[in-house]
Amino acid sequence: MKNTLDWLVSLEAFFGKPVAILNAQPRAHLADAALRETLRTMSACIVESASVGIALDAKTLTEDGMLASSQVSGTISSALDALRAAVLNGVFSNGPAFPIG
Repeated sequence: MKNTLDWLVSLEAFFGKPVAILNAQPRAHLADAALRETLRTMSACIVESASVGIALDAKTLTEDGMLASSQVSGTISSALDALRAAVLNGVFSNGPAFPIG
């Protein structure tokens, strides 16, 4: 994660981009808060309606497990729908540099 943020912070194209935060362990609220602060410092626009906590357990740690759980897959799907809607509604001053269709 740190390497990804290090790469993104140097890209001017990242400024103002919408971001969804998916927290795989909601009880890790300090890590979530630190990531949010880092992204705000990097001038990302956090889409709160697309940022969710998902309590993963041993059964839902894999891709197949996530897909098998209607609660997990539904939460992720809803978060992605909210992110897409925010982007398509032009909520952000600096829209994405890639097409969304």
